[in-house]
Amino acid sequence: MKDSAERLSRLSERELYEELGLQLSGQAILPISRERLVEEARHWFREQKDRLRPAVCGDSKIRELMCDRSNSRRRVLLILAVADVIAGFFTGVSPFVVAALLVREGLSSFCRDIWH
Repeated sequence: MKDSAERLSRLSERELYEELGLQLSGQAILPISRERLVEEARHWFREQKDRLRPAVCGDSKIRELMCDRSNSRRRVLLILAVADVIAGFFTGVSPFVVAALLVREGLSSFCRDIWH
């Protein structure tokens, strides 16, 4: 798990969307372009955010990690913590990829309404 979180923490936002798109497409009969994968992943991710927000933003461990700016491994730890919270939300999609996208986009803005 830690290795997966470390690898994902180094990917760009586009690479994370490509990975999510591949997971969402499963065993597609026809080949799907990278652009289409990213587009479908972005749409799916936008649709999931409202469902995830209360669980992610209400978690005390995530909030504690967000406040600890001195930890050099904070991004990886946040991915692990978010993945742990959302693990039961999806099937067929890695919670680590979704967690990495949330962390990459910024938990402060994602949780703004709940944390302030």
